[in-house]
Parts: sequence; C-alpha cells; structure tokens
Amino acid sequence: MSIDGLPEHEVADRLRSSAVFLSFGYPEGFSLPPVEAMASGCVVVGYHGRGGREYFDPSFSYPVEAGDIIGFAQTVEELLKQELSAPGTLENQGKKAMEFVRVNYSPEREAKEIIEILRTIFTKRNSGIDGQS
Repeated sequence: MSIDGLPEHEVADRLRSSAVFLSFGYPEGFSLPPVEAMASGCVVVGYHGRGGREYFDPSFSYPVEAGDIIGFAQTVEELLKQELSAPGTLENQGKKAMEFVRVNYSPEREAKEIIEILRTIFTKRNSGIDGQS
C-alpha cells in the first residue's frame, strides 16, 4: 500500500501498523522514508539511496542495491520465509530499528551536534585559523 501523498498523520498510522517497509527510493543521499519507517518499528527492505548506508544495518534491515529487482524480490521472499519459520522475527527486528533511530537521530543529539559544529566554527574563526582575524 502506497503512502505517497498522504497526510503526515495517515503516513504515521500506516507505518505503525506495518511490519515491513519496501524502499524503492532513488540514489538521493539521506532518504527519509526508510528512517521514518524504522522509527515506526518497520523492518526496511530495499534501496538505501547511498546515504542510507548509514542506517541500513543488516541486523534489522535488508539493503538491496538500486536496480537489483531480482535481489529485491528474493530478499523479501527470504524475509517472509524467515518470519514463517520463526514468528516474531519481524517484530524483534522492528524494535531494534526503532531503538537505533531513537538513539542515533534524536532531536537532542541533533541539537548537541549543531552546537558542537557552531562552537568549532566560531572557535576557528576567532583564533584566525581560517586565515582571517
């Protein structure tokens, strides 16, 4: 079921009620839909868009190289077989994905890193390291 074009609250509802998210994204840097799906507890299968390599951890997601349609289908098939043979696998991996996103992409961490970057820039600028005084 597609979530493209839905209002934000409907996207969130659908992601929370899904076990698997299929990412068909194009190489675009840091693709948000798979991270949003992980934050909602989904296991993500698909294209990482290059920048997504940062969060497509094989312990809770299934990266597939862009354009590998057969590999994509085989990965989904294997994931579903795994869930049939060991029920609860998807739920456990979804929880790992959710925790990973919560720890690594929290607003608190973002704010802290922005402050650190700005502090570094201002310190270098004020000390003349950038060639200016």
